[in-house]
Amino acid sequence: MPSVPFRIVTLQKDETGSRLLASIFARKEFELTQFTSDREFIAYLRIQPAPHCLIMDLELSQGTTFGLVEKVRKDVR
Repeated sequence: MPSVPFRIVTLQKDETGSRLLASIFARKEFELTQFTSDREFIAYLRIQPAPHCLIMDLELSQGTTFGLVEKVRKDVR
């Protein structure tokens, strides 16, 4: 029976962080989806099944991380 990959969604403001995470999770048991825009990130979360893990920068250029976390929590409920 095939196993379901562990779904990880990241929101990173810089490409270096994105590349680092891609190299860390470059294994078949992970399904990694990466974003640099918080709007695209939220739109994705609204239409896709909830990921197993969210990884976000603490400092985002478009709004605060904690505000975005609250928005995600409201959408999940």
